[in-house]
Amino acid sequence: MSRVFVATEVSLGRRVVIKVLPPELAASVNVERFRREIRLAAGLQHPAIVPLLAADSTGELLWFSMPFVEGESLRARLARTGELPIDEAVRLWRDVLEALEYAHAQGVVHRDIKPENVLLTGRHAVVTDFGVAKALTAATGAGSATATGFAIGTPAYMAPEQAAGDTSTDARADLYAAGLVMYELLCGRGPFDATTPQALIAAQVATKPASVAERRDSVPARLAELVMQCLAKRPADRPQRAADVLASLDGLAGEISGVRTPTRGATGDGGSSIPRRRRARRMIWIAAAATAIVATAVVLRGGIGGIGRASRAVPDSLRLRVFVAPFRYEPADSMLARAATSALMAPLQQDGRLGVWGEAAVRGVLTNFGIEPSAATTDTVVFYGRNVASQVMVSGTIAHVGSSLLLSADIRTARDDSSMGTVQLVSEPAKFPEALKELAGRVQAVLDGAAGRLPRRRLDFGLFAGQFHTSPEAARAFGEGVNLFMRRENLASAAKLREATGIDSTFVAAWHLLWAVLANAGASPAEQRRALSASYRLRSGLPSVGERTLVEANYLRVSGDLAGAVAKYKAVLSGPTRVTGRANGEAENNLGSLYRQLREFDLALRYFASLRDTTGSDMSVADNNYVTTLVSLGRLDEARREVQRYDSLAGPDNPQVRPMHYAISNAERRPGEVLVQATRYADTAESDDARLAASLQRRTALLTLGRLREASQVEDARREIFAARHSASNVLAGTVLIARARAEMLGDSAGAARALADARARVKWDSLDAMDRPYQAIITVLARLGRVAEARAMLADYEHAIPAEWRKAFVGNMATAAGEVALAEHNGKAALAAYRKGDVGTCVACAFAQFAAAFDLMQQPDSAIVWNERFVQARTGGTGAVDAFYLARAYKRLGELYEERRDYRRAIQRYGDFVELWKNADPELQPVVRDVKERIARLQRKAG
Repeated sequence: MSRVFVATEVSLGRRVVIKVLPPELAASVNVERFRREIRLAAGLQHPAIVPLLAADSTGELLWFSMPFVEGESLRARLARTGELPIDEAVRLWRDVLEALEYAHAQGVVHRDIKPENVLLTGRHAVVTDFGVAKALTAATGAGSATATGFAIGTPAYMAPEQAAGDTSTDARADLYAAGLVMYELLCGRGPFDATTPQALIAAQVATKPASVAERRDSVPARLAELVMQCLAKRPADRPQRAADVLASLDGLAGEISGVRTPTRGATGDGGSSIPRRRRARRMIWIAAAATAIVATAVVLRGGIGGIGRASRAVPDSLRLRVFVAPFRYEPADSMLARAATSALMAPLQQDGRLGVWGEAAVRGVLTNFGIEPSAATTDTVVFYGRNVASQVMVSGTIAHVGSSLLLSADIRTARDDSSMGTVQLVSEPAKFPEALKELAGRVQAVLDGAAGRLPRRRLDFGLFAGQFHTSPEAARAFGEGVNLFMRRENLASAAKLREATGIDSTFVAAWHLLWAVLANAGASPAEQRRALSASYRLRSGLPSVGERTLVEANYLRVSGDLAGAVAKYKAVLSGPTRVTGRANGEAENNLGSLYRQLREFDLALRYFASLRDTTGSDMSVADNNYVTTLVSLGRLDEARREVQRYDSLAGPDNPQVRPMHYAISNAERRPGEVLVQATRYADTAESDDARLAASLQRRTALLTLGRLREASQVEDARREIFAARHSASNVLAGTVLIARARAEMLGDSAGAARALADARARVKWDSLDAMDRPYQAIITVLARLGRVAEARAMLADYEHAIPAEWRKAFVGNMATAAGEVALAEHNGKAALAAYRKGDVGTCVACAFAQFAAAFDLMQQPDSAIVWNERFVQARTGGTGAVDAFYLARAYKRLGELYEERRDYRRAIQRYGDFVELWKNADPELQPVVRDVKERIARLQRKAG
């Protein structure tokens, strides 16, 4: 439930541990109540308890601290050695029990006793995190901390009543967990063979554990019996107090003394040298692979039978195909609901007359349609489970009725949704396992009468897309578009998604993905917004509130309502509208990007950090965003270390790693390095998308270095690609940019004017959507050419032509364009105001040179120096895009300003920076470079 850090408490010079709650949990916590509860927990003073020191909040972060304990955790010890010698196990267990005895006497229940929370220091064990569960439970205002969406506890060590969400769970749950810990100390493994959290919860609730004596016959019989008593399903059947267990241990002292049997070590049964935990992990992966294979085979033969354990006496063609939907229970991700689903499915799968399948099998089916399984919400899974080749759907719910639980199972035919019956039971939380068994039996009785009577259905690919209410042809095109998107082939994916929306104009999921794909490809802003607007209008067709809210968040962000978008993204990530899988990742990444846009980089970094891949095997745009956000924060050393790690894991040519290299080199103001990187990437580009990305960096670096001829050649190559794609707006934008460079760098106003006129003649302006027209670029060129009236007329057209729906998103660009017009009109004050209004977005330093130009015009040289210096000294993200036109100019102007002030040392420095930047500039620019060199020589003579 937390991120854990070791820190130094400066005032006392000691190391402490700081635990930071995840923001989605912290958001639901009453901070003051949490602090009060932690203060109460901090009053626990016992040699076997690691005390809590403090609790506080910093922004959206909520944290608490405790002393740092030298040594290792009991989990690390078990992973290293396996089962322990009996006398040592008893000694450590006694420490844990003494900690529990003391805490329970103070009214504090731990709720999460497990080897990870037991630390070994010297010969003794100490227990950590006492009081945290109680503090969270109290501070969320709920009877159970699971109401926040987080289950307090760990499935492998959770008592049955705790798993069932019983609000009266008391200290006896800690004794159950302590019994499980001792079981593992003696046997080297837990009592249950389940591997998933859901299966573990189900086992805790309903499965009788194997006895210690069966697993390790050298354990004294009475000690083994005591451990098994702690593992009784009913709290009343366990020892009632930790003091009772300690008293029993005291009575066993003679039997335990001197018992030292050799441990089996890490290999357990001696059959393998692979450590036990690693072997278990390997078995989990094998099981997962087997599940995927079974699910695939089911789809290929068009039937569901065979997923459950089938009887040979009943042929597959006669089995009743039953889909068991995930139980519904609040919170939606409750482990209790998952355990109930598993417990209901288990006996049905033993019935050879039934072919039973559940959520895992449905997600396997999704893969065959080209849909990412993790992207499917529970609503989506339920829809497909019901509609793809099943005959019956069983859906369960759990609800609280006073202190009891109401269990319901609704059994309906899949074809016409008619009811076959409803089973309901009321159960005390402590009797939940028995109630589940009875529920399963009654469901089975209803299904018995349906076998052989309900019509069979063939697998219909069109039905798979039923959640979108679309046709099989549109669904097929959509699936192909998803596959291409997953392979990062954005343009090909967009073509398929356009096909899907062309077949079905109401296909909301295709519209929304089309927007994302076009945005990733840097395609037409107008088409991007049309796709997003369509998905926004059609969002009621999405299967869940969370997905609809995500579309709303994206729409608000793109339309410029940033505060509204933040609220919507947060709703998507927590509370009743929460989404899971890929939709959750999209929301986190987009919220991080939005915080970057708002220049709240620390918050952005938090969201990207939760998404990034640390193995290099599944890198995504979030990994790139994480590194580039570090750059935006000026944390270049950190960013460089991350890039080195990604280079070693994924290689520098990975599509997500390349932009990281550009970002760092641009932030360090090393255009020559960017040019080398981009040239290498362009030469090895595997697609036009990759070639365009690399050539964009090449063109910018070449312009920054004063190499306009080569930059023009690069732009010619880019123009050919855009022309082949019929992307007239990009053709025009690139041509205008080169025209601006001719005007500003060469002073060739006539040549720039011809280039601008030629571009506007080749691309019909009126044929472009207003949002695709490069208004700002053309206004800037007209202003620099002194054609102020034309520039102002185009600015008025700009402000009028953008649709009202999207105008707020263009306010920054319009303001910057207005600044250029005011500068051309020699109105420095108006230019400064406009530039400041346009200073929005992720690049913190990009407007600094514009501010300097306005102050220059206002004859305020001190301010001009300050802003130019801030610009050239900035080491942050985004400046590479503006350096092409401003970096050389800022260096040269600073030299002139310092020279005017007779600050020869600084003048020489900045003139030198200019010469170094343009030392290999085009021949047409060399006279300027020579003139600056002469100034340096003259100033050096003056300075002596």
